[in-house]
Amino acid sequence: MFHRQGFILDEQLAALSPERPGVVDLYFVGVAGDSGQDTFYLELVSVKELLEERFDAAGRSIVLINNTATLKNYPIATASNLRATLAHLGKVINTDEDIVLLHIATHGGNDYKLVLDLPPLELAQLTPSALARMLADSGIKWKAIVISACFAGGFIEPLKDANTLVITAADALHSSFGCNEGSDYTWFSRALYDEALRETFSFAKAFEMAKKTVSDRERAEGYAPSNPQIFVGEAMRKKLALLEERLAARPVGAPQKSRVSNVRTSESRSVLVKGR
Repeated sequence: MFHRQGFILDEQLAALSPERPGVVDLYFVGVAGDSGQDTFYLELVSVKELLEERFDAAGRSIVLINNTATLKNYPIATASNLRATLAHLGKVINTDEDIVLLHIATHGGNDYKLVLDLPPLELAQLTPSALARMLADSGIKWKAIVISACFAGGFIEPLKDANTLVITAADALHSSFGCNEGSDYTWFSRALYDEALRETFSFAKAFEMAKKTVSDRERAEGYAPSNPQIFVGEAMRKKLALLEERLAARPVGAPQKSRVSNVRTSESRSVLVKGR
């Protein structure tokens, strides 16, 4: 299975739809890093579905997943696979025109390393400097990065520039919540994608809505604030406005809640962990 990974990745990269001249296309790269909990995989499936249906990303999305249920069908989430994916996109999209949205869902530590885990493989963890280097080397200009993990705020400073949006589920000092056993979404990602982005095409507005939703829930359930963070580069703010304008003009059906339960694996490998 491991030796087939290169073929699976190449096949899915080759299947991406080409960019459309004169159109601000949104390309999606999703990463579910920790194989020990189904939450991250299920979240990623739902986010991909939303972006394809509502944000016109059908045919322009690829996911890297660490989960034993998906080994035959999806590339695993390793630093090298992510680097190769970003490098490929940098060559095939119109870098002056198109936006790449990168969503990472996994555990994070106070050393600002994101977990990439698929036993018995020993995988390198993803650090802020490594991710910043991958993005810079890829040549991708317009980047929207969402990191759903504890202590994810530690990624903002290394990633931010005028052409980048960075959203994190927590600041650099706190945990985020929601990867409990049986959960289809982490708290922040549910509030951002499955609720706010079904009502608006603006990532900045959706962030403010999600932050309030999460804050209210944390307060009600007695958890310390995760304090989600956002950074929007000035040039990126204008670029996102063009995307929002285009999407708002498209005929889109009534927002539907996630159908992620349809892909829940029959054998849960989740662990009861409230913080991640």
